Amino acid sequence: MGSQHQDFIKIPVAEGSRQTAPVDQSKRLAASEIKIEVAEEKDAFQIAKGVYTCFPESSMEKKEPLHLRPATKDIRIQRLSRRIHPSFTQPGMHWIKAIHIPTSTIIGAAAWADPTLPVHNVFRSSAFTFYGWKEKMGWSDAEVDELFAHIDDQAWSGGLEKDDEIRGQVLSEPHWYLALLIT
Repeated sequence: MGSQHQDFIKIPVAEGSRQTAPVDQSKRLAASEIKIEVAEEKDAFQIAKGVYTCFPESSMEKKEPLHLRPATKDIRIQRLSRRIHPSFTQPGMHWIKAIHIPTSTIIGAAAWADPTLPVHNVFRSSAFTFYGWKEKMGWSDAEVDELFAHIDDQAWSGGLEKDDEIRGQVLSEPHWYLALLIT
């Protein structure tokens, strides 16, 4: 009988990064333990928390330099939660969540931009102006500035802006776009 472990492709990774191995079959969650639902505004905090859980600290340090960070990680999570909050009601944006049924915990999320959403990533700082969220939320300039106070905007939004430019050129017709995936 063959091995229960499947061979997997190893991809060279950048220094300071790592490639994760597939989860051992015996440790996987049963399909009956997971449900998929449309995420709502009330889920923003748990999804923001998931971003900080899923993305390695080395990746976050580039976007959120240590010298700009607030005193606690909870403040960073709260700020990200507030930054993504308006996108939950943005026409053309669809948030989906995976819930671990036994614990009612969000264990995954995907942010999908449908073909009607303009090519302007909702995670960019400029999204507040582009989509009119500052006015919609009734936030002052100072409140919006505080949400991004610990962010290196070029590192955070610059890459997303370049990605949007490439998407606009390569995918010149309306398309679906996966803006975020956490598992």
